[in-house]
Amino acid sequence: MAKGSNHSEKKLKRFKKNGRRFLGEKISAQTKRRTVKSKLKRGLRTPEEKFMKPILESIIELGGSAPMKNVLKLVRNKMKNILNEYDYKPLPSDTKQKRWENTAQWARNSMVNDGLLSSNSPRGIWEITKKGRDYYHQNKNTT
Repeated sequence: MAKGSNHSEKKLKRFKKNGRRFLGEKISAQTKRRTVKSKLKRGLRTPEEKFMKPILESIIELGGSAPMKNVLKLVRNKMKNILNEYDYKPLPSDTKQKRWENTAQWARNSMVNDGLLSSNSPRGIWEITKKGRDYYHQNKNTT
């Protein structure tokens, strides 16, 4: 490899790493503040684990499979005494979505990975598995 080519590769890597600052552009103080404000401090939102039983219970009540919006409506009602002010605030990245809805969707993703919900249900449909039903019945009376 030619020496000049190696120098160009390093320069390109540095450009990718440093982005606009490499070109001499400064990041405004407003942009810096917005970035800092968008991150919620750890422990303020309701954790994913708290969503597991309400999600499983809601899907069972809806016949074992249901559209996400129907599941989330029941989950919201079941968790109204658990969700806090931070959960009801919109996400900085998507102001149309509440933080608790996003957390519930991440909980669903974890439950799919754990085999509690089906990974091959149609898009937008949440479906419980036998393992999910068993887990719910074994844990429904625990806090």
